[in-house]
Amino acid sequence: MNNPLVKFLVEEWFIAIVLVAMSVATITVVFERLGAYKKYGEISTNLLADVLDLLKAGRDNEATRAVNDADGPVAAVARVVLANARRSVGEVERLVQEAAEDYFMQLEKNLAILDTITTLSPLWGLFGTIVGMIQVFLKYAVANDDKSKQAILPSVGTALYATAGGILIALVCFIAYNYFVSRRSRIIAETEQAANKLINVLEARGTFAR
Repeated sequence: MNNPLVKFLVEEWFIAIVLVAMSVATITVVFERLGAYKKYGEISTNLLADVLDLLKAGRDNEATRAVNDADGPVAAVARVVLANARRSVGEVERLVQEAAEDYFMQLEKNLAILDTITTLSPLWGLFGTIVGMIQVFLKYAVANDDKSKQAILPSVGTALYATAGGILIALVCFIAYNYFVSRRSRIIAETEQAANKLINVLEARGTFAR
């Protein structure tokens, strides 16, 4: 068993199992979030501009069809605004917030797992290294001759695999977490902006109830 990685997996199996579990959890959450953001985070960049042009031209039915055919939070809040255009502005804003929150909650789901693993994985890796180093020193202390002591020293490098693995997992989680948080913030900002622009156009036309 000369391979240090294999040696680490065998000798520090409990530490390794937890690191592997964190790795699997990270990969699972990242791919799950990519799918969720594709489903719930579609902005439909050109949708808002097209709908605003249709409303300004008085083609409300075409604007309604356009938002009904689209997906994502922008389309959802646009549907709410157009469907409740005869209510008061306050009521429409409340309904828009409810519709948008459904999407925002879906976008936030499971991000706490990535944040937690980012913190725990390097600590667990460091713990594994410390445990491995303690075992090395104990073996070294009871070694009878120089040859035995030299045979133990490579285990120091093996113990460092725990820290290296923990830091690698943390880096992946950190990058993924910040990517999803940044994208969520942008989606929220664009959704709120879309709702405000639609409400302003309809309010300027005197559509809303007083």
